[in-house]
Amino acid sequence: MEDGQTGVFARSFEDLAVEAERLAPGDGAALARMFEEFNSHAGDVFSLFNMDLSSSQASEILNKLLHDKGRPGYSAFAASVLSTARNVVSSFQSSALRSMLASWVTHLGRTPDEIGSGIWVPLTAMALMGGGMPIPEGGSEKLAQALSQLIQDQGGTILTQRKAQRIVVKNGRAVSVRTSEGEEFQAKQSIVASTSPNHLYLSLLADAEVSPRLFSQAKQFRYGRGCVQIHLALSEPPRWPDSRFTKVGQPHLTDGLDGFTQAIVQGMSDLLPAKPTFTVDCLQILIRLARLQVRQ
Repeated sequence: MEDGQTGVFARSFEDLAVEAERLAPGDGAALARMFEEFNSHAGDVFSLFNMDLSSSQASEILNKLLHDKGRPGYSAFAASVLSTARNVVSSFQSSALRSMLASWVTHLGRTPDEIGSGIWVPLTAMALMGGGMPIPEGGSEKLAQALSQLIQDQGGTILTQRKAQRIVVKNGRAVSVRTSEGEEFQAKQSIVASTSPNHLYLSLLADAEVSPRLFSQAKQFRYGRGCVQIHLALSEPPRWPDSRFTKVGQPHLTDGLDGFTQAIVQGMSDLLPAKPTFTVDCLQILIRLARLQVRQ
């Protein structure tokens, strides 16, 4: 943090509790209470991730979570669903711990002050401790290569250096894709356009009949929050003031939760954040450590 405080998110609850207590006496116990309050619901919550939420099984679980059996009204868990991440971490004395836990909700499209973000604080922390943050050995390009190989193994072909210019629609069905070079690829079953609404309806379907309502919505589409990546080839690993960071794959640099949320508001207002939060992805450090562990 800007004031020199450092904290490390541990992979086990015991180590994380020790770190919380190091940052501020009493925060270890407060952390335990946060997990205890969520733990009784964790099984049901995580099971929903593998279900069709419109199914009867999911409905039963949701009803169980949101209502206390035999009691009118809503459950305490239902109230927690409407909480904010800032409120969930407010019991911690350490500003470093509050920043370390509450900021993860942004990876899920939430902000720390947004209604509904609170439940994601213990949920994300448990997921990180359980699964970590796997990174492909050899760099992120290995993930793209593996995914493209899956397509090719199923008989698919990936074409690059081509711009899809139009989706051709006949009799109300998308039948082909035409490139800017004049090539046309016929669809056997369907066309999947993984793009933004404005590009789809205002450009790719510019020659097709689009309802006025959709057309108007596409014109008003606004991009959400994003990030900027800068790749640096360093002659040596970064020299961190906390030596533990040499074993951390993704250190975060921030001036705290207040500055973090202020930067989000500024970004949403089309302003450059006065004090942005940085993540430094040290991939090669993780790979080197993994290789050492394998040898040992």
